[in-house]
Amino acid sequence: MTMRILAAITVLAGLAAAPTQAEANRTVIDMAGRTVTIPANPQRISCFEVLCYEKFFLLRGTDRLVEAMRTDPPWLPVIAPSFAGMQQVEGTPNREELLAQNIDLILLRSAHLSAVGKIGVPAVVTQPPLELQYPDAAAFIETQKKMVRLMGEIIGGDGDRRAGDWCAYYDAHIAAIADRVRDVPPERRPRVYYVRGPAAVNTQGPNSDTYWYGTIAGARMIVDGLKLNGQGPMSLEEILRLDPDYVFVGRQYSPDLILNDPAWRNVSAVRNHRVIALPSGLFYWDGGIEGVLLADFIAKTLYLDRFADLDLGQAVQDFYGRFYGFAFTPDQLAKFLAGLTPDGVRRGY
Repeated sequence: MTMRILAAITVLAGLAAAPTQAEANRTVIDMAGRTVTIPANPQRISCFEVLCYEKFFLLRGTDRLVEAMRTDPPWLPVIAPSFAGMQQVEGTPNREELLAQNIDLILLRSAHLSAVGKIGVPAVVTQPPLELQYPDAAAFIETQKKMVRLMGEIIGGDGDRRAGDWCAYYDAHIAAIADRVRDVPPERRPRVYYVRGPAAVNTQGPNSDTYWYGTIAGARMIVDGLKLNGQGPMSLEEILRLDPDYVFVGRQYSPDLILNDPAWRNVSAVRNHRVIALPSGLFYWDGGIEGVLLADFIAKTLYLDRFADLDLGQAVQDFYGRFYGFAFTPDQLAKFLAGLTPDGVRRGY
């Protein structure tokens, strides 16, 4: 009798401890403003947007990812060697493949929502819609933090804490940069153009990361007022007319895109030797969480006197060590800051 009673008590205790369906789920508000019910502790995540992996790496959640969006920044496999073993996807999410892998959460851009609507797996939009317009730098900054916080919330546990740590660093760092150039009048701010590549006229518009980080760092981005969401071409005639004082070349492309083209020879940036290759890290600096370092780089380049105490090499080492647990060797750091790939060359995306 005693054994039966104990067995019954054990069964009842187990039933009481078992979570209900509601308790096994929770809700998050995604970057499209949707309230989405997700598993309380998602373990098999498909990442169909390109900035997802870097945030999971930041928040120590890459073990949850079954697959990630294809991307190949040259420094990525050096900083995060585990990415080489990650299954990479591209295009539109496929219902059969997702179900076959027992995916329990999909992270994606809003453009892919219609493709996953009937799969039966919760989908969270983790980037803002392309058409979103930021009214000012403060709105842009808040959105960058919101994306990281959302990923921390999805991962849960220590991911939340790490997201908060990054946001605090980001706030303090961005504020310090903006404060040093706050008194520079608009007419004295250098004119800046960003080359996104692969063509020299391909840039990013006035709603992009490069626009806002350049503006925060005291630049007059010449794309201001351009009707362009995301990346796309700007007419060469317009670039020449606006005559940038500095040209920053991103995505590991070579400044030779500009320097070897006679059409650019009279541009101020070319005449004054101010065509500069940008570093790129876990992702390209024109998108993602390393944009705070892009603001550092631009500010230091444009206002050497105001940022004389800013050691870019130390800023990079501090960021990568603190948030990625990675340290550059002296040789790696020199290549990195020169906008070179790990093998000492330049190539495109």
